[in-house]
Amino acid sequence: MGSVQSTYGVLVEAIDRSLHAGEIMKRTYLGFLALFCLSGAAGSAMAESCLGLGNCPPSAPGLANSSPAPHAGSQANQTPSCSVVGQWQDASNLATITIAPSLTGTFQNSPYCPAAVWTASIILQGSNAFFVTGTPVGSVDCGGAAPLAFTEAMTFASDCQSASGTYTNADGSSANDFWNRLANQLSLTADKPIIPQDSDVQSHKVLTRSNLSATVANSGLPVAGATVTLKSDRPSDDTITQPITPTDANGKTMAKVETRNQPGPSTITSADTSLQTAQPAVITWFPAHYESDFLVTCYIVSLESDFEGTRLIGPVNGLPAKRKYRQGFINDTRLQGSGIADDGTTIHYSGNGYFSLQSCPLTATGACAVDGTTIAVDFDIVPRRSTVSIDGDSKRVAQDTGGDINGYHIDEYFGTRRSDCNSAGRRTLGVDLVSY
Repeated sequence: MGSVQSTYGVLVEAIDRSLHAGEIMKRTYLGFLALFCLSGAAGSAMAESCLGLGNCPPSAPGLANSSPAPHAGSQANQTPSCSVVGQWQDASNLATITIAPSLTGTFQNSPYCPAAVWTASIILQGSNAFFVTGTPVGSVDCGGAAPLAFTEAMTFASDCQSASGTYTNADGSSANDFWNRLANQLSLTADKPIIPQDSDVQSHKVLTRSNLSATVANSGLPVAGATVTLKSDRPSDDTITQPITPTDANGKTMAKVETRNQPGPSTITSADTSLQTAQPAVITWFPAHYESDFLVTCYIVSLESDFEGTRLIGPVNGLPAKRKYRQGFINDTRLQGSGIADDGTTIHYSGNGYFSLQSCPLTATGACAVDGTTIAVDFDIVPRRSTVSIDGDSKRVAQDTGGDINGYHIDEYFGTRRSDCNSAGRRTLGVDLVSY
């Protein structure tokens, strides 16, 4: 480099002595200096001379040692710790900046020239900086002048919510600049509530759960890497499992809400004041769908007239001592729970080998069984006296239970319709809990 600088000194001295020769020599001199500057051959001393004379274009903002500006589409090997994608406001001219995941976007709505629009191309540099090239779109009058192309070299603040650096216009003017990120928008969508398979009845209540899809966007563009924290308007009733990961490349993450205090509703919003809730999730807790399907069978009230071919027995424990009943009828009543004798009386099996006379087919809750309404369930799975919908059919009420009704098993009461019950057989169906 010393020989180059020595040559430079000799040439400068020779050209200076010849300046009186006229304009042609002056232009040769300036052209020589510019060539040396742009080639990068000059040392730091010569670079200072070039810039002092105003004959070299300024370095690209943020690039040291007059290095060439990075090529469009290039990117540092490091993954940026902040995302430039989203909407910002330029503090120097109040322009709105919108950057897409493709690292392209626009500058617009600047008060000094509201009609002007610039396209923006972003090049990531290192883990926390980026380079911007702004190009005006079309021909617009900005107070008697056309909008200028520009470049910016920016560095993210530690919280990723702002960036600062320097802009340089095409006319050479330059100044500090600041970008402030506009608030991201959160949209929440709640799935239909379910009753998880591991949910049991506690204090007459089941556990219901709604899975939430959370989407963070800025100016309609997805925001990756955003942390989402949620809250409910019923904090003492609802338990929120917060998202365990930041938003993905589509701006999405997942959460869930659970409660035993139905029917609700619950309204879920952002707990972070810096993340605006554009669309809250409003959860109406009922109907809630059981995650597990049910085995659905049926039972009837036994009729003594169906067992004319069996022998008479008596006395029967708990029934009038002088009264005899068909043995098949007594056995079937023990299975079905209730039966109607030939004399029209209704008998009920009370358990442990004992029967009793009742005014109607009696259920475990003390209600009279009603064809098309009553079902027998496991009260640890379906709350006592709650209303369910079986496979979208008409509503049924959990009024009864039985020794063989365990877990996800529903026994529908068909009244005296033995043939229909036999035809229905055993089915596996979905069930919704409608109300308590």
